[in-house]
Amino acid sequence: MSSMHEPVPPTSMTEYTASVMRDRILDGHYPLGARLDQRRLAEELGVSIIPVREGLRVLEASGLVKVYPNRGAFVTTAASGELREIYLIRQVLDPLAARQAVPRMSDTALDRLAAILDATEGATAAGNLEELNRLNRDFHLSIYREAAMPTLLQMLTDLRDRYAVYSRLVIALPDYTARSLADHREIYAACRAGEAELAAECIRRHIEAATEEMLERLPWSHQDAPDAGREGGDS
Repeated sequence: MSSMHEPVPPTSMTEYTASVMRDRILDGHYPLGARLDQRRLAEELGVSIIPVREGLRVLEASGLVKVYPNRGAFVTTAASGELREIYLIRQVLDPLAARQAVPRMSDTALDRLAAILDATEGATAAGNLEELNRLNRDFHLSIYREAAMPTLLQMLTDLRDRYAVYSRLVIALPDYTARSLADHREIYAACRAGEAELAAECIRRHIEAATEEMLERLPWSHQDAPDAGREGGDS
């Protein structure tokens, strides 16, 4: 099945390198905590060391990579505290984007969402996890683009990429994917009806439910268990 994901062609070698590495992290090709050897990456991507080094800095700025002096670059690891922080931020920004987007959504934009949902149903039935990750990202960002707020869109894109590191770990669970698809259909219905506040609330509940499930089901370390030092008001 072809993906609904339509990447914008990169305008520089650094952007190309960062884009490929980002996709490989989000797809799980480079697992959490993996060391990213710059020379090996340069060989894999057919580029020099310089765009690899610069691309890693781009990914570090978005939270997907951590670069340590004299140690190298690593894919960031899972931390329940960070997941809660992202959740709290998204509880504000995602509904804001939806409220701005829904009144502006054209029939073409709505038809695109419907096509993404159909593709998601097919990918769910086929167990195509890589495609599910891409379609999930594309569904949300396709809504938020309609808000015509580029700064907000960039913030949400970075947050979603970091959030996807966690959601990828539970997306293989059949009950999780079924509930996520049902949530997306509710969000779509609200968008189609032009109900901005309802769409925003559906998105808020969707993020809340997904985060709670991740906190409960991800294999946190003992030191980073979800109940350890849990702040109030984040569930």
